[in-house]
Amino acid sequence: LEFRALRWVGLPLPHPFDFFKYHIWVLNGVGQASLSLLAAEISGNPLASVACFLVSFLNRFQISRLGNYSTSDLREIWGIPILWLQTYLLWRLILSSRRGTNTPGSWLLWLAFGGTTFAFIVSWQFSPFLLLLQATALYFVLLVAGWSSLRPLVMSVVHAYVLALLLAVFVHFGSPYLLTSPFFFQLAAFEIAFLICAWRQPPIGIPGWRQWLGGRMADVVE
Repeated sequence: LEFRALRWVGLPLPHPFDFFKYHIWVLNGVGQASLSLLAAEISGNPLASVACFLVSFLNRFQISRLGNYSTSDLREIWGIPILWLQTYLLWRLILSSRRGTNTPGSWLLWLAFGGTTFAFIVSWQFSPFLLLLQATALYFVLLVAGWSSLRPLVMSVVHAYVLALLLAVFVHFGSPYLLTSPFFFQLAAFEIAFLICAWRQPPIGIPGWRQWLGGRMADVVE
């Protein structure tokens, strides 16, 4: 559709396959840049982004299908870079929550996170399994690590997952593959757990050992 629209406008365009190939390169470049930024922010050292980029570039044929143009129409070549970008946006949301910052432009970050999650689900049929692992990791960091202050963020992320998944089901005309995926039922379980445990509030100050033990038992129950 983009190629036809640009051609209708009258712009000089390359061969359709080259146009398709250039889009793959750009999208994978954005994904690689997201991985590099993520490495730099997690490590706290900008040089980590250089190392991440070099390792990713040297192993590009192992982590992607860029070297095999006969399989360039496979959906994971589009989905995986979107997942890398979505993961970076999730990290930015976690940082904002930990720092207690809520800037006027934070809604753009949430919009980008929800949009990339939706795009990832739509672009690759196996995306629910990767999002299942991502949501599980995030939720268990909340419970196992005892970071009660992250509860509002985790709840908002789960809500974004739900909205993105429902929109994907809509544009896929009620895809039974999505409606019967483990990710769908996991989100339903999360929402039920949040609803039942809505009374739980993060402790004020440093909790004593009894309060800490009681909180951990409540985590196990949840």
